[in-house]
Amino acid sequence: AEYKLQRFMAQDAVVSAQSSRDVVALRSAVMRASRLGIDQDTMDMARHSLQVLSTEEMLQIAMRNNVTGHLQKCIDVAQVRGADSELIKKAQAMMDKSLAERNLYAIMGGSEEKKVEKLTQAIEEATTAGVSPEEIEEAKQMLETEKERAKEKEASKEKPQIDEVESRLRTAINLQETGALLKAIKLAKRSDDAVRENPEYAVGRCTHEESIKEAEQLVAFLEVDLQLPRAIKSRDQQKLKAVLTKASTWSIQNEDVTEGQLVLDQSESQEALRLAIISRNEEQLMKAIEEATQHGVDRVRIQKAEASLAQLRASEQLAVAVLECKDPETLEDAIQRAKEAGVSRSEVTKAEALVKSLTRSPTRSLAVSRVGSKAG
Repeated sequence: AEYKLQRFMAQDAVVSAQSSRDVVALRSAVMRASRLGIDQDTMDMARHSLQVLSTEEMLQIAMRNNVTGHLQKCIDVAQVRGADSELIKKAQAMMDKSLAERNLYAIMGGSEEKKVEKLTQAIEEATTAGVSPEEIEEAKQMLETEKERAKEKEASKEKPQIDEVESRLRTAINLQETGALLKAIKLAKRSDDAVRENPEYAVGRCTHEESIKEAEQLVAFLEVDLQLPRAIKSRDQQKLKAVLTKASTWSIQNEDVTEGQLVLDQSESQEALRLAIISRNEEQLMKAIEEATQHGVDRVRIQKAEASLAQLRASEQLAVAVLECKDPETLEDAIQRAKEAGVSRSEVTKAEALVKSLTRSPTRSLAVSRVGSKAG
């Protein structure tokens, strides 16, 4: 009856979590319901709802991070899995706006070739995408300036001075090759130091902080993209922590980062379970079991910890029963529970011997009981 009640409560928790669209509550309810074996149709619907809610959660995270490539991927996944259409529209609008802003600023800070034509088109696209009026106005002012500059260049036929440091950085960024990026960053920093420290060298030159930052962020993204799958496969906690720290530092968030964090949480929970079992500390065991369940640790490991907890409790109950020594029946119940929980043979044998002595000497048992009553 208790098991049926648990199944009914688990099924009710699943339905309630589906109705509230609470992804954390639904994930927990599905895990518990799966263990209790509730109705398959309800489980299938709950898993589908969980998949949709998780997808929407992933999309919202992508919207907060606003990394265009990842956001587009999340939008595609959300469309396939039937996520909320309004959320998808909002994400698409955000991505269109972000692309338009990025394109606008890329052209504003980019090469001079056909800049007037490119900037004109970028302003039109940015206006359509809903980029802020202030940014549009800034671009229009630059457009007017570029038009004047283009007229002057056409008149003078002077060739613009090439910034070799910036050119090297942009080439490395376009190639997306770590070695070339690191070399370009090193040279750019050295050049910028010289510009700051040497007035004569600084004439006609500028610093490149923004491009260096962009290149460093790309290096971090490429390193995380390369190293994280390997760390996940090896389940190396130290490597996982290092790569995930780098991803956090540079605000990199994608499916691999999410998976890496899950693997790290599971690995740390498994280690906590192992140490809790060794410690034979009830509070530590309970906490480790709860965290392991939350992070999806293998059920066999959790059951081992639960068995250790049950054994510890049974051992403590047996010790109390032996100490109180009220009657053979109470002590025999404690002995039976201890055997079922796998308490050490020496503890059980000691308690069994005490039962025999109580059974052989009823008068002694009664005397012990009375002494205990007086002591109370």
